[in-house]
Amino acid sequence: MASNMVTTTIPCRGGLNQSSNLQELLTKPGEATVLRNFECSISGGYRRLSGYSYLDSVSVPGTGDIQGIKNYHGGIIAVRNGVPYFSEDGSYWLQVNKDIDNGNETALLAASVTARSNCDRVMFTQHQNGAIEYLLSTDGVNAPNILSIQGTTRANSTYRYREIVEGVSLVGAKYCEMNKGNFVIAGMPSNPSSIYYSSHASTDLTSPADDDKEVPQENFDGSTSGFIGVGDIVMGLKEHREALYVFCKNSIHKIVGMETGDASVVPITGDIGCLDGFTIQEVGGDLLFLAPDGIRTMAKTDKLDDLELGVISRKVSTSMLSFLRVRDRYQYYATVVRAKNQYRLWAIDKNNLDSAQQGVIAAFTYDDTKGSFSWDYSTMSGLGVTCVDNSLHKGVERIVHGNQGGRVCEQESGHLFGTSRIEYQYQSPYVHFGDIGTRKNIHKVTTTSKPEGPVEMGLEIKYDYQKEEVHQPLIYPMIPLSQPALFGDPLVVFGNSFILFGTRDIPDTGIYTEGSGFTVSFRVVSLDLIDDHPFDIQSLQIDLTGGGKI
Repeated sequence: MASNMVTTTIPCRGGLNQSSNLQELLTKPGEATVLRNFECSISGGYRRLSGYSYLDSVSVPGTGDIQGIKNYHGGIIAVRNGVPYFSEDGSYWLQVNKDIDNGNETALLAASVTARSNCDRVMFTQHQNGAIEYLLSTDGVNAPNILSIQGTTRANSTYRYREIVEGVSLVGAKYCEMNKGNFVIAGMPSNPSSIYYSSHASTDLTSPADDDKEVPQENFDGSTSGFIGVGDIVMGLKEHREALYVFCKNSIHKIVGMETGDASVVPITGDIGCLDGFTIQEVGGDLLFLAPDGIRTMAKTDKLDDLELGVISRKVSTSMLSFLRVRDRYQYYATVVRAKNQYRLWAIDKNNLDSAQQGVIAAFTYDDTKGSFSWDYSTMSGLGVTCVDNSLHKGVERIVHGNQGGRVCEQESGHLFGTSRIEYQYQSPYVHFGDIGTRKNIHKVTTTSKPEGPVEMGLEIKYDYQKEEVHQPLIYPMIPLSQPALFGDPLVVFGNSFILFGTRDIPDTGIYTEGSGFTVSFRVVSLDLIDDHPFDIQSLQIDLTGGGKI
């Protein structure tokens, strides 16, 4: 009867929860048990991921996957087969590992190649010296190198490339970072427990042996250069609030005094290590990194120089453990999405690059109902990342990654993964609506969502943990959604056939349903009928009646 009808709303908030048991999840209807290729929006709700578009029109020369990528000089540096290439627009790739000292493009093309062996993956760091921005890199096999490009176009630019081979043996360094004017490297096979730092004194460039150097950061044999051991295998380096942190296999340290040439080690912890230096990222003024037990944050406490280290990824323990149990089999990459307070982590199977990648998104969101911030999670798949970078491109945040086919891709662009549709799924926990002993008849489900283009999604209702003896309705195709025409919205273009005039900012779509059960779960999936655009799900409104205790 209509008089017995009850309407309840489930707000979509809290993200993926894999740590609570079934009983606990009954009281957390807004969270998710599946949240694939969605993100927890900073404005609330679950938003289907944006796609990525190919930034290049032709592949980077060579074969195999892209091993390193960096936004640099208004274009892209991409490394394939251990060879660095530069492109302004992705239509033409210049090989830059040439013996050249501030020559033009003609001289670059004619210069002899500086031989490099194939490598595993590449790490970059940048250094600004006057008007020149230097790009320094390590790749775990070859000598570290330094590159600079000056000019406004490819034709009028000057190019300089040098490998850093003087002084101590630096060949095979894996990790690099800039700190207070020093180029710091680590991960050499010959000395895996030490870091080496360059000079920053220009007076060190006066001897004939230094004539080929342009900046002190190329000098690892000067008055303010040196090396220091940390007593543990170095796994990564990161500058944070002007301090240099050294992440090791079983410990973390801070280096002080390096700018004076008299560096010393300050231990932070001897019980926690970093699994992969390519996962260390700064998010919202804090450092996140992948440890053997999950994603950890290194946050300042009230006590000066004290660091609190805590796992923040327990809510996605199942997804994390699937690759942490066999950690040596995977390579890991991470990046941030600054505009969304996100940390994105990928695990790549080294033995089978063609296998489906596993990815986790951690979003630092604010819950106004609780008055506090929290880390909320979702998962992602299908991006095909082999390296990734987020840095400013002409003053705008740009996230780029390389893939196995030698292509350069820009994330947060478009609504497809390249040319492929994005498969997505959101499923709520099973809920009992206040009384697990009463059967619920679900009459109508209304989804409140905001599309950014045409969307055709489906709704599934699952009863009583999908018991075979309980009727499970087929998937309900939802009414196709179109992007509302909102004045001032930069995504709205007059005359676009996908834009719907007269609709509300956040429309709702109601579906009359069938079936009953003591517990109910709701699932939103892609129907794979059209190239769905991103959309967010704000809430589910449920109309139900009680069906007794039987």
